[in-house]
Amino acid sequence: MNNVYDYRTAPLVLPVQGEHAVSLSVTDERPYVLNGKKPASFIGLRRGGYGNPFNVTTTSGEPLAQDMTVALSAALQNAGYTVAGGEKASRLLTITLREWKSDVYSNLKLIFDLTLTVLSADGTELASKTLQGEEAIGGGAMMAQHNEAVRQAFELKMSQLFSDPQIKGALTGG
Repeated sequence: MNNVYDYRTAPLVLPVQGEHAVSLSVTDERPYVLNGKKPASFIGLRRGGYGNPFNVTTTSGEPLAQDMTVALSAALQNAGYTVAGGEKASRLLTITLREWKSDVYSNLKLIFDLTLTVLSADGTELASKTLQGEEAIGGGAMMAQHNEAVRQAFELKMSQLFSDPQIKGALTGG
């Protein structure tokens, strides 16, 4: 069974627009990744007929944080930003993943705890937004349906983070 989801090519459209340079980092602080019990490419579980769990990983084989960085960089560029190194950026964006895991048996759910922080070029925190929870995001028996549901959930959660008024203000104040 090929248990993979593709975050890298998720068609993210962020609710922000800008013209300045930003730096982006996604940091994986999920405890089971930090302690080595799960690989950095782990993104969830798919359960068999008896409820036995099988790991789901990134399609790329790269760490989840890297796949999210690729997707978010493309989305920021599509929104007019230049994604650059830290010294050239007027805003530093960090996303911290304390939890990000899908779990599917008869229904698909997403468990998440993530924070977006916007810093000025000198490292002063300008805004921060945290989302956490557990939500049902779909059903169906087909892996392709699950892949699409988790991609849509990723887009929704990123949109929710970036649509926060303080985040938008910090990003557009560039």
